[in-house]
Amino acid sequence: MKRIAIVLTLLLLAPFCLATGWNDYTLDIGDGYDVFRANSLDVCIGKSSGSLILCPSNYDNVGPIDQYITTPQHIFTKNLGRKPRNLFEGDTFQDIDSSKTFYFIIYKANDEVIGPLTEVRAWFGVSGFRKQKMPSQQAFFEVGIWWTL
Repeated sequence: MKRIAIVLTLLLLAPFCLATGWNDYTLDIGDGYDVFRANSLDVCIGKSSGSLILCPSNYDNVGPIDQYITTPQHIFTKNLGRKPRNLFEGDTFQDIDSSKTFYFIIYKANDEVIGPLTEVRAWFGVSGFRKQKMPSQQAFFEVGIWWTL
């Protein structure tokens, strides 16, 4: 009887141990760059060596990377916004604000980040465009070109 109680206790506690970091990932996007997801708000781009180049938490009101496009010279990202949650007095947590959109450009030659930009207009011709897939909690979705080229 004691063994059954111990086994049941372990089975009841196991999901809590496994849930931590369940949706975190590292996604290789080529040319030595990765997308890192630490939590729902911190989806960043960095080098495969582990150094971060673009982390939304370094910018006011900028949320996670929603989409990206890579070219031989650049990485273009589309980020969602970030807003206070305000569920109760003193609540310091934040939520994703999908009504806001920010754009960033990363120059691969020197890892320079330009942004946040709120509007992306006609760019130069993007050669070597590669469609990328970004993991979501449910499935993969295909990223298209979301600005005028």
